[in-house]
Amino acid sequence: MSAETPSMTIVSSKLLPQNLHATTAQLKLTSHSPHTSAAVSCRVDPFDQVLSRSCKAGQFNESLYFLELMVNKGYKPDVILCTKLIKGFFNSRNIEKAIRVMQILEKYGEPDLFSYNALISGFCKANRIESANKVLDRMRSQGFSPML
Repeated sequence: MSAETPSMTIVSSKLLPQNLHATTAQLKLTSHSPHTSAAVSCRVDPFDQVLSRSCKAGQFNESLYFLELMVNKGYKPDVILCTKLIKGFFNSRNIEKAIRVMQILEKYGEPDLFSYNALISGFCKANRIESANKVLDRMRSQGFSPML
């Protein structure tokens, strides 16, 4: 390695789903030049990891439990995971829980175009056109345009 090329070391502890300790990832950039040395420490949200695993496993009720626990502990929900949950609840015909996920996302996070579209699509598939129109209006009031 040349004196000008920084090296990167990433160290993180393992997250066990049954043990929700906050994990810390350490990023340390070092080089032989004193002008390019930096160290960064950041927290890795264990709830995102648990939510991601439970979504992948199709365990949407558990995911909603962890989402509610997460926001009660002061963590911001991940919009991508919430969108997956919304779609999962609509696919399993659990509309009220899909609505609950969006309510959490709107209160504690930042919905995006995809989360609004997932909700509208789910309502349309469930033949709840009035609900879809209400979400469409809310979406537009937030400055989003629907995807066709």
